[in-house]
Amino acid sequence: MKKIIKLITILIITIIIIFTFYNFLKTTTFQPSSTENIDLPSSENILGTIEGSLGYPSDYIPEMKICAENIKTKEEFCSYEQIIDKKFNKEIGYRIEVPEGIYHVYSQLINEKQKKLNEYKAYYSKFVTCGMSIECKSHKKIETKVEAGKTMSEIDPEDWYDY
Repeated sequence: MKKIIKLITILIITIIIIFTFYNFLKTTTFQPSSTENIDLPSSENILGTIEGSLGYPSDYIPEMKICAENIKTKEEFCSYEQIIDKKFNKEIGYRIEVPEGIYHVYSQLINEKQKKLNEYKAYYSKFVTCGMSIECKSHKKIETKVEAGKTMSEIDPEDWYDY
């Protein structure tokens, strides 16, 4: 009987010590040392947005992947979502959030029968900003600079004519 009482006493003391230590860590270690507000970075402070209209030389806009490729790191940020909004040409566009940097933006068709990407990429290029007419000779890709918290609009990857 004395062994059981001794064991229960040790168990109670251990529980009290653990509880006290837990409360000490909770109130001391994880609290800020000052009363200042701490600004933690949010995704809005880290990312910028690229958006624009989608187009295709047809009477409809097929399924496609839209990507922003970082010129320096070659990292790609892509979306398959087509956004319906009156602010876009033909009321169909895209939006991609990316880290600060300089990007080339392109769209790429998805082969509907094979459900894989076609090799050709239509970039946001000088041809697009010129008006996509026969007089527009340059198909040079345009570099899009993105800053955190800002939106770059009218970045339209529609140059399907650069063969």
